[in-house]
Order: sequence, then structure tokens, then C-alpha cells
Amino acid sequence: MISYIVVDLALMVSIIVTLVFFDRVESGYYATDQDIIAAGTAIDMVAAPLGILYIVLFVLCMFTYARFFHRSMNNVQAVGAKDATMPPGWVWGYFFIPIANLWKPVEGVLQIWRGSMRASGANPKVPLAVGLWWTFWLITTIISNISFRLSISSGAFDDEITDFDLFITTNYLDIVTSVTGVICAVFLLSFASRLNKAQQAINSGGIAETFE
Repeated sequence: MISYIVVDLALMVSIIVTLVFFDRVESGYYATDQDIIAAGTAIDMVAAPLGILYIVLFVLCMFTYARFFHRSMNNVQAVGAKDATMPPGWVWGYFFIPIANLWKPVEGVLQIWRGSMRASGANPKVPLAVGLWWTFWLITTIISNISFRLSISSGAFDDEITDFDLFITTNYLDIVTSVTGVICAVFLLSFASRLNKAQQAINSGGIAETFE
């Protein structure tokens, strides 16, 4: 997750650099076409690997998230927590169900939190970080979907960009999603670390560890 945050920030910087490049091209900053090609190639050589690394880390974070909360739900159900009623697989599976993915995943996390805290003898009050995590997750997801659809309309995935202004807009939206995505990840790390400590406290009573 920390690696994801670092790469996301680096990708945001590369997008800003790209926007500066386009602005310089439009203002006649570069003396020749060769200068433009050289600058654009240099940016692509950095941005392309960052984009691939971002996707890889995002997938790994998804897998880690699913594994952590799946096992956490298993653990609290193993000690008979009345708060935990959602099947472990659905804690992360609801992310892939339209409409339900707007509230069901966080509902599962809340069940895990309350069940873990009560089972470990801690205060079951849900921290603000959980609500902020979910809020920024929804914001990031919605803006990302808008940016993706606009990118398609701008011709970004075709041989030639047909609407340059729209393409520039998607870059600004991507900067926003980088910021909200990082904030989302920070809040997730914040409450997940506390949850892991509660799970380890449960483990002292004979329940399986969340991580091996």
C-alpha cells in the first residue's frame, strides 16, 4: 500500500509535467519539431512504466485487501461475534456488484471492526477514518469512471486524439483522483493497522492470525 501511494504520487507529478509540456508546445516554447519530439519522448519514457507499475500495485493492493478482510471476518465469526453476519467472501466480493458496491463493502468492514473490537476487549466505536476512507474511495471511483469515459470520447485510445481539450480535461481529473486516491489509502492504512492489532489480540485466545 505504501508503494502504491508513492507510485500514485509519482504518476501525478508525471501528469503535471505532461500538462506543462502541452502548454509549452501551444505557447511556442520549443524552437523546432525535433525539440518537441525529444521532450515528448522523454516524458513517455517515464510515464509509461509508471502507469504499468501503478496498475500492478493497484491489483496487488486489491488482492491484499481481499485477503486481509476475508480472514478478519473469518476470525471474528470464529469467536461468535454477533456483529459479523456477512459471509467473508462478500466483504470484498460486493465491490464487483453494481449498486451494492456503493455501501455493502463498508458495511462488511464495519461488522469486522465492531466484532474485532468487542472480541478483543477494545472500544467498538467506529473511527472517523473508516467513514473518510469510504468517502474518498467513492469520490475516486466516480471521478475515475468519468475520466475514463471522457478519454474514450477524446480519442485517447485511438490512433489520434480527436478532441484535445477534452483530453486535457481528463488529465486534470486524473490529478484529482491521484490526490483522493492517496488520501483514501492513508485512511485505510490508519484503521486497518488498528484492526490488525485487535485481530492479533484475538489471536492470543487461539484464533488464526490475520497475516502469516
